[in-house]
Parts: sequence; C-alpha cells; structure tokens
Amino acid sequence: MAREKKKRTPTFTVLLIMNFMPSVCQGVVITQTPRLLLKTPGSSAEMKCHQNDESYIDMFWYQQKPGEGLKLMIYSPEANKIQKMENVFESGWELERNDIQNSVLRLKSAEIQDSAVYFCASRYHRIKTQGNSWHKSSPCRESLSHAVTVTQDKPFIWLTNGTTMDELSCKHDATTRHNMLWYQQKPGEGLVLIAVSVTENDADVEKAFKETWTMTRPSSAKSTLRRNGTVNIHDSAMYYCAASDTALGS
Repeated sequence: MAREKKKRTPTFTVLLIMNFMPSVCQGVVITQTPRLLLKTPGSSAEMKCHQNDESYIDMFWYQQKPGEGLKLMIYSPEANKIQKMENVFESGWELERNDIQNSVLRLKSAEIQDSAVYFCASRYHRIKTQGNSWHKSSPCRESLSHAVTVTQDKPFIWLTNGTTMDELSCKHDATTRHNMLWYQQKPGEGLVLIAVSVTENDADVEKAFKETWTMTRPSSAKSTLRRNGTVNIHDSAMYYCAASDTALGS
C-alpha cells in the first residue's frame, strides 16, 4: 500500500528593513535598531529610533514599499503624549515616545503587505513663515501620503562627471499642501533635507546645500530643484519631493 504524502504548508516571512546606517541630517545623528527583522505572519515587531540632539523635537516615521515612494506613518511633535498614527496605519501600528530623543514603533500583527523599508527622521521644531520670521511649528504632515499625489517627472537620470544636469521637477494635486520639500538619500543612509518652500517664489536651501543646489517654486503646486554648476560622483543619490500641510502657530 502506497504511503500517503504529507502536504507541506507554505510558510511566509514578513521582511522589515530599517535604515541600514546611522544617518546624519543637519548635525543630528539618527540611529535605528535593529537593522533587519524577519517575522512570521501574526507575530508582533518592534523598531527603535534614537536621535542625539534634544533640540530636534519633531520625529517622523516613514514606510517605503518596493517600487513605491515614501509614506508618512506618524508625525510626533512631542514626547509623553498620545501618538496618533496616520489613518491608513492606525489599526495595525502604534508609537511609544517617552522622551524627546527616543521612539519605539510597534507592529501589532505582521502581514505580508507590511514588508518594506522603514525610516525614522527628526526635525528642529521651527518653520519659516511668509514674513521670513521663525515660529514654532504645530502638527504637520511632511508626506507622500494617501491624501495627496506627488509626481516627479524624471524617475532616473544618468550623468557623467563634470556635466550639467537638467532641473528636477515636482508637482502635487492638493490645494491644502502649502509647503514643498526636497530630500536627498545617498545609498545606505537616511533622508537629508535639501530645501523647503512655504510659499510661491520663495525657497530656503539648507546650509549644507546652499552653494550647490537651488530650489524654485513657480506655483503653489509645483517646485523645481537644480544642481548649480556641474555634477560629481558625490551627487549620486535618490531625490524625493514631498508636500506638507503645516499649520503655523506662535
């Protein structure tokens, strides 16, 4: 009598990848642990983020699935408060932030669709107003999120050392997103803010990029990023555009 073959039950793994290396952004060092998580469906997961400067009060967590842009998961303006996840993440995720420099992102029950890269970021707690003065910022959403579509016109550019680069163009479809931002991400590193614009025909480039990059804002829904002079090997990176609905307060 032939022995009945046992059917193998397929097994699946949820892959959660954190930012591979500590990232440096405007002088603050952000460290995420662990670097890699392999979880079975239904199990829980925990990701930690530490930043070394107490003046960087705002913290953000982003998710990036293969072939897709960044999605804001949560914006945390302060510690020791109830942390509210973005709507599409609130049922399966939660954030704990007991102090300014640390946060813990928890996945309640892993699913295959949670496989992605997860980024933590921080920001100095101020924003430039239209009058060129600085104010503390109240809760905002710097995101490529479910509520707004952000489109960049050049998905890939190949240039040789010493040549000039055409400007990068970005547009969005939400009238409530007043701020536009550009980020750079080099291989194995975190996001670094290049420039931000809070109103048309006005943009503020970060100190580290002032001599090499220019941002313009011809309309409320469109911005451009241009490399001054010629490119070099150090410009090799991913460049992201984002929109924000930041509200200003005193």
